[in-house]
Amino acid sequence: EFVSYENEMQLIDVMAENAKALNLIYNKNDLMAFHMSTKTSNLTILEGMSGTGKSQLINLYAKTLGLDVDNRLKVIAVSPAWTDDSDILGYLDQNTMTYREANTGLVSFLAKAEKEPEKLHLICFDEMNLAKVEYYFAQFLSVLENNADNRILTIYNKSVEDKVINREMCPAEIKLGKNLIFCGTINIDESTFRLSDKVLDRANMICLHKNDFENISFSGDGRIKVFNGNIKFAELTGELNKQENDLLKELDKRLSDINPR
Repeated sequence: EFVSYENEMQLIDVMAENAKALNLIYNKNDLMAFHMSTKTSNLTILEGMSGTGKSQLINLYAKTLGLDVDNRLKVIAVSPAWTDDSDILGYLDQNTMTYREANTGLVSFLAKAEKEPEKLHLICFDEMNLAKVEYYFAQFLSVLENNADNRILTIYNKSVEDKVINREMCPAEIKLGKNLIFCGTINIDESTFRLSDKVLDRANMICLHKNDFENISFSGDGRIKVFNGNIKFAELTGELNKQENDLLKELDKRLSDINPR
């Protein structure tokens, strides 16, 4: 069932209804926080114990926006063996001048997203701290800090692009537009790495609320409502007003009281 666009609070309501239909339980504030983070942050990370519904929340969001029906959702299971971005992107075979894309299929997905700038595309790195994020995601951490018009991801040296056999499918450079949402899930245990300040400085972290057992229900019929509307991403415009300034000052003071760093 398609739901016509009215406003973004309607999107949160539709997400909550879809969660019930799939027998999932989420605090409405978590749904709102996740959506606002995807609009305003380059990277959204869901943190929590196994079984709290981190991956399911991302899947719920994608289903509500209809991203799962036309290849606009890419879920990548992180491997502990990853050490640099070639593990998720691939490499140029100099002998055959063919680009060997990684098993993640990420390059093809990013190239598709670049050709469809009006459509949202979501990439999720599941269990993203099984390997060091600073290693395999390093180029993304740098590129995503740039202005949206200057987010150019280098796949291989552009000077040899005209010699690469499959350059149409795997170009030398790909623009990471506003239509790309990057998110990930992490667990904190003995099998994972701690996120560095470099990563935390570039991401929004959300820890999902725990729910009471009395809220558990298995009456969902599995029918999904798809939100039929374009999500507009936040733009920094004008000056902060007094209310916004006061809020940021108070927030800064409270954070500094807890940890000066």
